[in-house]
Amino acid sequence: MTILKTSAERPADGATASAPVLSVSDLRVTFSRRGELVHAVKGLSYDVHAGRTLAIIGESGSGKSVGVRALMGLLPPSAEVTGSARLDGTDGAIELVGLDDRAMRRIRGNDVSMVFQDPARSLNPTMSVGAQITEALRMHLTMDRKAAATRAVELLELVRLPDPARRFHEYPHQLSGGMRQRVMIAIALAADPKVLIADEATTALDVTTQARIMELLCDLQDRLGMAIILISHDLALAARYADDVLVMRGGSVIEHVAPEQLFDAGREPYTKELLGAFATLPSERRAAALASDRPGAAQSPDAAEPLLSVRGLVQEYVSRGPGNVKNGVLRAVDDVSFDLMPGRTLGIVGETGSGKSTIARAVAQLEPPKSGTVRFDGQEIVGLKRRRLNAVYANMQMVYQDPFGSLNPRWRVSDVIAEPLLGHTDMTEKQRAERVDELLDLVGLAPETYRQRRPFEMSGGQAQRVAIARAVALEPALVICDEATSSLDVLIQAQILGLLVRLQRELGVAYLFIGHDLNIVRYISDDVCVMRRGVLVESGPVEQIFSDPQHEYTRELIAAVPDPDPAKVASRRRPPSAR
Repeated sequence: MTILKTSAERPADGATASAPVLSVSDLRVTFSRRGELVHAVKGLSYDVHAGRTLAIIGESGSGKSVGVRALMGLLPPSAEVTGSARLDGTDGAIELVGLDDRAMRRIRGNDVSMVFQDPARSLNPTMSVGAQITEALRMHLTMDRKAAATRAVELLELVRLPDPARRFHEYPHQLSGGMRQRVMIAIALAADPKVLIADEATTALDVTTQARIMELLCDLQDRLGMAIILISHDLALAARYADDVLVMRGGSVIEHVAPEQLFDAGREPYTKELLGAFATLPSERRAAALASDRPGAAQSPDAAEPLLSVRGLVQEYVSRGPGNVKNGVLRAVDDVSFDLMPGRTLGIVGETGSGKSTIARAVAQLEPPKSGTVRFDGQEIVGLKRRRLNAVYANMQMVYQDPFGSLNPRWRVSDVIAEPLLGHTDMTEKQRAERVDELLDLVGLAPETYRQRRPFEMSGGQAQRVAIARAVALEPALVICDEATSSLDVLIQAQILGLLVRLQRELGVAYLFIGHDLNIVRYISDDVCVMRRGVLVESGPVEQIFSDPQHEYTRELIAAVPDPDPAKVASRRRPPSAR
């Protein structure tokens, strides 16, 4: 299977073997918002060739996704698109800019297909997997229902979905995140497109699933000869899988280079900033962040009783699917035990379906466990009545992956942050308003600018800061972070992690940090638990786990992490003979 293209396989600059499948020239996208013009894309130009991958990289708001959505007519009516995007389509050269809706519908899926970041939102939850692929086939190709069903199973086999004949009849909720993304790829490939756009298609996936999806895309590219546009904020991923890399910032192109040139000393400052976000050893960065004393962190693990002590935790669900299933029961968490000391961070890491988020929900008693004990701040909380649990929640808070899903979209920021103060304190309205402003300052948001905004009026990073402000409003002893940074770009991730470390230093809060990105878990954690299929396979101090992993699965996770190191990237590229 092809994983990578070597530099030897790339044509030299200006020496491309064939005409581009897609040629974009001076593409500009402008939005009109409240009478003001917002220039989202400013003069974007590039060519994409058959069998090659162009990565478009940049932070949130850089214009990378807007630029490709403009090609497919997926922008709202408030967008004005100018410039040129010529596609070598099935019926000859086609100018995509200005194409009417009817003609564009013939292009989408047939010549250009797109795989989005969140398959759970893209797939119809009321239709089986097979029905959705069959619908795409019948929409784009002249096929009867039986032939489309046969082809759908073939596509599921092509994207290596286990037991495709059975999965054909299952629904999206019965599949893991990686499986759902494979279904999305199967739908995108239904009409054999010339260009496949992967818009942050692996961002929310764990490292091993991410690697499998990228390897699958590269293999399909070699077999089908399609061009791929890879939209991402991860330069390490681009360096490993792309033939060319285009770096965007503020709607403009900063650089357009071959991936091996990304590491040259003469790169643009913004590119260096992206590369450097997690390039330094996480332990060194964290040590610098914790240079001043932090309550609890300086203590040895034996200096105090655990703030959180979990013993023999078991969680089960009725299931017919794959995994640790016996007699129709899935054991999502199987006899897990760990301790978390005050003022410290315990990271729980593992791939999708490993049980890490299930542990978080069990600790917070959102889903009481089947068996086992959860002792928090000296009190057993499993089985507590709702009133007594409410008192516990004043000292235990949670930050979720999607701030827009966890914050009330109708409430202003001031109301969102003040809610726990209303329920757990006797503050007056004036005192609550003052406390809200203090919390906004604490998380780096100007109160006069943000207190009256609603969540949808902010970026993902800003909304997550509001969620963190709400979580620390009562100065809890424990904050559970369930994939709290996984949907953010690398620069915003770095800012949020720095904020969490600073709050830990200033407030003495402990974190139970759930994540699938090992770089992030290594940065934030003092100790790490590694989960696989509901079982705790390894645990210990963070640097011990990362420098000398004992379990084969831990070594597999670490090996799957994309590394922005030119020597390591080169060593992982397969030679042409292996393709």
